[in-house]
Amino acid sequence: MRTGISINRGMNDYFPDERLVSEFAAMGFDCVDYGFFHTESDAICGHVPEIYLPDSEFEAYFKAKRQMIEKNGMTVSQTHACFAIDDIPEMGVSTQMLLGLKRCIMATALLGAKYLVVHPVKRPYNERANEAFDLTVNTYKALIPTLEKYDVYVACENLFGRDDLKRPVPCNCSYPDQLISIIEATGSDRFVSCLDTGHMLLCGGDCACAVRDLGDRLKVLHVHDNDKINDRHAMPMDGNGEIEIDWPAFITALKETGFDGVFSLEVDGMIFRAAAVYPELMFDYCRIAKKVVDRLLEV
Repeated sequence: MRTGISINRGMNDYFPDERLVSEFAAMGFDCVDYGFFHTESDAICGHVPEIYLPDSEFEAYFKAKRQMIEKNGMTVSQTHACFAIDDIPEMGVSTQMLLGLKRCIMATALLGAKYLVVHPVKRPYNERANEAFDLTVNTYKALIPTLEKYDVYVACENLFGRDDLKRPVPCNCSYPDQLISIIEATGSDRFVSCLDTGHMLLCGGDCACAVRDLGDRLKVLHVHDNDKINDRHAMPMDGNGEIEIDWPAFITALKETGFDGVFSLEVDGMIFRAAAVYPELMFDYCRIAKKVVDRLLEV
């Protein structure tokens, strides 16, 4: 199974993409999960001005990114739109945000990837679940012409909420049946699922069972661990407590269901913690993470 790792704008506070890709390629990763981190509120996700470059510059920018990544022997397996539609207000997705999502689809194609993760709208404790469902489906449907034009698929990711005491709780899009309902309601084959292992753990779910429940809809993975309280985005078996995810069972389920995607790490939470102490430590952490993944995949 191929292995991958996420790259996003926050890492550029420490190193440019060229250095990140070179280091990750040297560790033996096959693929990049490329993050487009932008939203209308810079306080949430930070601004990515290249998404709104004039068309000719936009195309040149992302083609150059793809060339750089492939020169290092890697490919972009998936991308991530961080337009935070999971927490949008009742009035729905703005015109500007919808434009940004469409530009992310275009950039995904230019990078050579097929899958773009777009969070569904979430509401905690399943409150106003119908509202969240409708907002998600309507937003996804608005993307269908662009998805078809550029031959890209949106991956719907399982999320979690928090109660008034900031404890993690399930929400309206936490479990496989909820994701499947959203995907089917779009009426299009341009929607698949993304399983986030850390989010599944925070909701008390079983990752191996989720793989089997999602079946051939599962195309994208966000692999990370946590302590069942904080969304730590740590490498497998670094949850800061008891090992709660049955990693061998999870990997066995992937193999038995014929998952042909990428075992892609999303460990930026611990990468940032390491880099805050000393920037080069982020690479040391990722080297260890790669060794852990390689050992687990021997199951």
